[in-house]
Amino acid sequence: MANVTAQPAHGAGTGAKSVRRDWKAWRRVFFWVFVVFLYGPMAVIILLAFQGKDGGLVLPFTGPSMHWFADVFEPTYIGDFRMPFVRSLLLGLVAMLLTVVISFMAGLAFRRKFVGSGVLFYLTIASLITPSLLVSLGVALLFQWLDILPSYWQAGLGAHLTWTLPFGVLIMLAVFNRLDPSYEEAARDQGASSWQTLRHVIIPITAPGMVGVALFGFTLSYDEYPRTSLLSGDANTLPAELVSVQANNASPSLYAVGALTTFFSFIVIGLAFGALYMMQAQRAGKLEGVPILGALGKLLSGGDAAAKKAEAQRLKEEAIMEYRIAELEKKIHGVEAELAEVYGETPNPAGNKDRGGRA
Repeated sequence: MANVTAQPAHGAGTGAKSVRRDWKAWRRVFFWVFVVFLYGPMAVIILLAFQGKDGGLVLPFTGPSMHWFADVFEPTYIGDFRMPFVRSLLLGLVAMLLTVVISFMAGLAFRRKFVGSGVLFYLTIASLITPSLLVSLGVALLFQWLDILPSYWQAGLGAHLTWTLPFGVLIMLAVFNRLDPSYEEAARDQGASSWQTLRHVIIPITAPGMVGVALFGFTLSYDEYPRTSLLSGDANTLPAELVSVQANNASPSLYAVGALTTFFSFIVIGLAFGALYMMQAQRAGKLEGVPILGALGKLLSGGDAAAKKAEAQRLKEEAIMEYRIAELEKKIHGVEAELAEVYGETPNPAGNKDRGGRA
């Protein structure tokens, strides 16, 4: 019989490669469609904000101009965006600070189980799934029952914290879950007080997480409308003012406000990432030759973070070595006790030296 040599199935391999190429092409197309769908409206709004005086709310574009940006800073009988921006900025900053402080303290508390910790955690998270308008209505009814006129700086701030705090607490719980307790134990073994351990160990390590909490707290509060809709009183925040102007007389100045707030948000995000970068660079020692950035990095990282980290590592190693020595001494004493029971001798704490002397 003639020998038949099996030939490789080139067609099958080529078909599989073709399927993979088609799949990658479709994924690429889907990605760009998603990007256009997500950022396309924002790009169109920013484009229309630079229209001329005769521009409208829709395309076509009627020539580049800064007319509508100037209109934003000129109050009219319809709306004034200057003070609402200041109110939103102040409200966002206060909500950011409170969110960072309370979330950090909650992260410290939840490291140790306490009575009612589970209930408190779920109550905190529950505000995320509660409709924002109902939260605003509930806070407004509470202030009405207390016979207090709600305003953005008290009722509005409380409503914003029900939105920012859950995110902050979740982030800090994740940060503290990854914090190695041996650093704190090493600091305490070397005589550090609770405040010194908190200041020189815990805060520098968790500082990047607190920057993230601050970013979340500010951005979530800055553009929040539903939780402020019934609580701003006669002093609107920027989102409430935008909704009011849109209902009365919409113009491309709204697009200019949207463009300005978008640029402002990018600046805030850039500052947050810049702070994280300087903290990491300071820890890596990359800012030693840059006086201003080095000082700023030390300030953000709580001092000379690289030296503190090295010192904490050294303290950790010393604590581990002391623990191992103590465990070894326990084993030696246990062996001495067993020998004493066998030979009827009294255990001697200085067993090694005595045995050496008898030898």
